[in-house]
Amino acid sequence: MAAFETAAAAAAAGSKQVTTDRAQVLTLCRTVVSDLTPELPTLETQANLETALLGEHGAHPAHRLLRRRIEEETQQEEALRKSSAQEVDPSTAFVSRESASYVTHVTTSLSGNTVATASTRPLIELWTHELDSRDSITDLNHTITDMSFSAVDPEHLLLISSLGGDATIFDTRVCAAAARFQGTSPMQSVHSGGPNKTLIVGACGNDLIFWDVRNGKRLQRIKDAHFDTITQVRFHPVKTDTLITAGHDGMVNMIDSTKIHLGEDCIFTSLNVEEPLETLGFYGPTSECLVCLTGNQTVSLWSLSQETRIGYFPRIRTDLQVDYLVNSHFHSRSQSCLLFGGTFAGDLTLIEVAPTSVRGLLSLHGHQAMIRSTAWTEQGLYSVGEDARVCFWTEPTSGSQTKPVPVPRRGGGAERRSRQPSTLHAPY
Repeated sequence: MAAFETAAAAAAAGSKQVTTDRAQVLTLCRTVVSDLTPELPTLETQANLETALLGEHGAHPAHRLLRRRIEEETQQEEALRKSSAQEVDPSTAFVSRESASYVTHVTTSLSGNTVATASTRPLIELWTHELDSRDSITDLNHTITDMSFSAVDPEHLLLISSLGGDATIFDTRVCAAAARFQGTSPMQSVHSGGPNKTLIVGACGNDLIFWDVRNGKRLQRIKDAHFDTITQVRFHPVKTDTLITAGHDGMVNMIDSTKIHLGEDCIFTSLNVEEPLETLGFYGPTSECLVCLTGNQTVSLWSLSQETRIGYFPRIRTDLQVDYLVNSHFHSRSQSCLLFGGTFAGDLTLIEVAPTSVRGLLSLHGHQAMIRSTAWTEQGLYSVGEDARVCFWTEPTSGSQTKPVPVPRRGGGAERRSRQPSTLHAPY
């Protein structure tokens, strides 16, 4: 845009010379066209530019290309403005916000009343369950790699890990750090739980580091807990003393957190998924099964009690026409395991998976770029992505599919375009 302004000013100042030299007109037009950005210049700049270029060479091909580009940009902006001004589908709730960076994580408090989103700026924003902006946390120095509410106080204490190698607990009531735990290298994942919910565990490279949340003391470092980078750590939702870890070595390790003083001997089971693992999820009434999403975009289901694989879907992207998998969720009301897949264009697909079958349920159209994270609560589904949007979809009152109207991205925070809930196909 700076080059555009400079070229326009130069053209306006020396219009006589420009309009008498066809080569300079061509050079100027090529410069301006090559530096055009999606943001239109001001009307004054356009007027100056056209005044400088009009004349005996007003029909020059380069000038026509410039005018056509400006007209196309104007038409796109006008179409987007009109679409946002249309009546929004009364079955949708949608949020769009402008950000200088991707929104990479979303998580909710236990009650679902607080929604937290993290971007690569880095910045954490706090929202109500209807996505009215509440506050933000800016005391961050490094990109956030993992985020969840702490087991100690799942309503108010937010736990994050970062590429700076530290884990931090933030009190969302005052948006300040309550405790920090320093690791040994960039921390890929962090979680809390264990005996009496007193443990914090962080994954630094191949190592696991444990702290006592009550006093911040480091309790143990298990070196080379995996043969490659550990990508996720999660305490079991029901058997809270059991820690489950996943890594790029294709292994899932199950750890007895009451025996971490024994070092690597606290690992009591290892499952070989045979592909680099990215995310884990639990499903079943007692979280007795495990969902493994791999870097190869395949899905495998495992019985934790039998320690065996009970389902494998290597072609899920091709079969359901998605570009990547985001994460999973156990829908307790329907007793279903749901996956979330996305396209690079921003479509979010809900997928039901069982040991012997997989099927697409519906596609939600609210994002315009890759979707990075989702979270589902009793209030509904939240999704965030690389288009800096936070979307909110609620559960059904009817069987209709939702398709929110696109909202133009604007500066200055968030705008909620509809207060009404969206719907998903029954029974979801």
